[in-house]
Amino acid sequence: MTEHTSPNSAQVPPQLAMLQMISGFWISRAIYIVAKLGLADHLQEGPKTAEELAAATHTHAPSLFRVLRALGSVGVLVQSDDNRFGLTPLSETLCTNVPGSLRAFATTELGDDHYEGWGNLLHSVKTGETAFDHAFGQTPWEHRRTTPGLNECFNTWLKNGARDAGGALLSAHDFSAYRCIADLGGGNGSLL
Repeated sequence: MTEHTSPNSAQVPPQLAMLQMISGFWISRAIYIVAKLGLADHLQEGPKTAEELAAATHTHAPSLFRVLRALGSVGVLVQSDDNRFGLTPLSETLCTNVPGSLRAFATTELGDDHYEGWGNLLHSVKTGETAFDHAFGQTPWEHRRTTPGLNECFNTWLKNGARDAGGALLSAHDFSAYRCIADLGGGNGSLL
């Protein structure tokens, strides 16, 4: 049997590493809030207070402050001494119109539908059934079709991923020999 070690295992005691893993979903949900509310877009103009961001997003400033502070503690945001929050290279990836934007991915993958699906993982392990189908009574594809805005966000994620992968794909392979190319299951066809 081989012992598995992570790159940080020599620096972090196992209990602390496990605590970080156990509480990791707290940060994921906070990242979801930044993505869902478009907070990174608001911060492109410069650092803002929780009150300014709450006014712009119609949210509760004290609660938003706690989320922003949590993200500041892990480097997703930067917090100044006067409690203004700004972007970091990590949070810049959540801006809507930047190359490599992960905002749609974060909104799709960390949103309530995936959260609920993963919350039912034990059901899958016990029964072999799909957790998402159990949680929602329908497949992810049916759910996207029937939930307003969800399919649009998913397709934006696919389009962004295709755009980012497309250049690498074109530089890695010469497609000139082919007369017809199909992208099966490719969302909205943006890769082609």
